[in-house]
Amino acid sequence: LATDLVKYIAPQVQQATGVSWEDLKARGTRYQYVSQPLSDIHLYNEYDGDPEPQSDAAYVYIFSLIAFGILIIACINFMNLSTARSTGRAKEVGMRKTLGSTLGQLLRQFLSESIIMSFIAVVIAAVIVQLLLPTFNDIAGKNLSVNYLSDWYVIPTMIVFSIIIGIMAGSYPAFFLSSFKPVAVLGGKLKASSKGKLLRSGLVIFQFSISIILFIGTFIVYNQLKYIQNKNLGYNKDQLLVIHKTDDIGRSIKAFKDDLRNVPNIISVSNTTSLPGYNDIYENAYNSQSQGGEGTQVIQDLRADYGFAKTLQLELAEGRFYEEGRAIDTTNTIVINEAAIKAFQLDEALGAQIVRLGLTQDQSRVYTVIGVVKDFHTESMHKKIGPMVINLFRGGGFGRYTAVRISNGDVQKTLDDIKNVWSKYAGNQAFEYTFFDDDFAKLYKSEQRVGQLFTTFSILAIFVACLGLLGLAAYTTEQRTKEIGIRKVLGADLSTILLLLSKEFAKWVLIANIIAWPVAYFLMSTWLQDFEYRTEMGWGIFILSGVAALAVAVITISSQTIKAAITNPVKSLRYE
Repeated sequence: LATDLVKYIAPQVQQATGVSWEDLKARGTRYQYVSQPLSDIHLYNEYDGDPEPQSDAAYVYIFSLIAFGILIIACINFMNLSTARSTGRAKEVGMRKTLGSTLGQLLRQFLSESIIMSFIAVVIAAVIVQLLLPTFNDIAGKNLSVNYLSDWYVIPTMIVFSIIIGIMAGSYPAFFLSSFKPVAVLGGKLKASSKGKLLRSGLVIFQFSISIILFIGTFIVYNQLKYIQNKNLGYNKDQLLVIHKTDDIGRSIKAFKDDLRNVPNIISVSNTTSLPGYNDIYENAYNSQSQGGEGTQVIQDLRADYGFAKTLQLELAEGRFYEEGRAIDTTNTIVINEAAIKAFQLDEALGAQIVRLGLTQDQSRVYTVIGVVKDFHTESMHKKIGPMVINLFRGGGFGRYTAVRISNGDVQKTLDDIKNVWSKYAGNQAFEYTFFDDDFAKLYKSEQRVGQLFTTFSILAIFVACLGLLGLAAYTTEQRTKEIGIRKVLGADLSTILLLLSKEFAKWVLIANIIAWPVAYFLMSTWLQDFEYRTEMGWGIFILSGVAALAVAVITISSQTIKAAITNPVKSLRYE
């Protein structure tokens, strides 16, 4: 391949750039072909020119980790809820041990219960997956289906998975319950261990750490999408209709545009080779004469007509755009963007001369800059705005897209009129059009899906975490029933009891924030690095997420704390 590259490509590159192959190599320039497996294009593509935006394998890993985190939260819930019910089963364990049950038998019993519950959960989950799959397909833009009998390994995998989850979730409760002493249990002297309390606290902190990370991630993804939607793109994407395949009309394109201008509600029309976000803008080699040929660069070369700047509502930084009736614009003038000024290191843009390099010296062409448009996004905000020239169609040239700016009138009537004009020139060829803001939205469809999924996962994670917190609140209030009764007898009011029972849970959520914030900052700053233009991660997002998690936690435990606080102290002091 290297030999063929030197034999066939090197002469063409030298003709295009005016620099020898050896000199290019000495400067560090690299020219090579890269092959890529078809199976890698969707998730692992790193090259330009694809027909539509690709996804990213990072999202697969991120959501796999999130799903695993939610599964861990569910396992933690089982542990907390099982230990919260421990006093209810303590006498059962004491009786079984008194009647001769061994530690191994008790462990098998409790683990079996956990595995059976895991099996039931998997069956319910399979049903829920089938019910929610259409909604997921709608969010993901896919057409996935699940057939549990299509492959031999699906059912066995689910069975093994159920056993693993059952053991993982049930191991701690099994050992915890099996460790009860018969004498202590039957004598009513069972006390909660400090180690168990510490473990349960740690599990709740872990749960809420994951939930807060997801909260923060959701807010940041939402803010980035909002930033993209509101950022000044350098053109107006609203009320812009794009007619496709207008190059099929050929030389009749001028008459086609003239007829479109006569349609009511049409403000302006422009024919072009490409449009922002379409990922099919040509590239050509240019250099600035002031650099003596040393600044050769391959940059975007967009071809358009006189109405391009008006139709897209581009802003001029200096000079002017092409104007009909000016003879000079039909020969050697050119318009560039602000990024091209930096690329060519031009001190004065207007009047500067740049050269489009041809395959031969005779095919090279010198242009004089007459205008500079402000930078506008031709690609998604994942990429930095690059240098560009906007060339005027000369010699009857035309492009495949015609952009039509329409007013806020009767859109359907305008479409019908445009279709009639199309039929006049294109005959029976299909009339294909899109609205530009819809095309723009496709550039960020992946991010929009990420935002929706983040929101869904965040709600699910916090809901599952709250179930565990509810169980732990029930366990804690149950252990402190007599203490609450004594405090009420000694004069403690309702607010004092509520504060007493709630402050411990609030402390756990605050600790979870301390853990979650740096992790979330690292993860989301890494995600934002994929955007050249991105929002800022202010501290307000982290504080808001922490307050939201704390509010949800307080609301969750309020039912248990209020119930304990209003209980008659006589009943509390009789509690066994």
